[in-house]
Amino acid sequence: MINFLISEKENIDIKSEIRYYNPTKLLISDGIMLERNILDCNIKIQRVMTPYQLNRILIEGNIERYLILISSFIFDAWGLMVVEELNYVMDQAAYNGSAIVLDIIGTKTVNAEFMRL
Repeated sequence: MINFLISEKENIDIKSEIRYYNPTKLLISDGIMLERNILDCNIKIQRVMTPYQLNRILIEGNIERYLILISSFIFDAWGLMVVEELNYVMDQAAYNGSAIVLDIIGTKTVNAEFMRL
């Protein structure tokens, strides 16, 4: 099982991502549009408005299988210090047993490259 994965994609078929990773929670940022065909999936969906909210979900949540979809435009607006903290929180959540897949949707970003260090 994947514990922590970061990927960048220009476009995404969300339903196929859900089938592949089988998450229990789908966290999405602004700029990510969901289609109605996702409603028949057995998954909790939550919109993430800020990186601090994402941190809180990961810190305070139970052990889950997360699929996190963030628009590259939104992700690039977050400061590098915030991205570094998010990286640490995701590492800790994965260490504690959560499976986390973070997909950055759109064009390549500076912050996405920073997350890979």
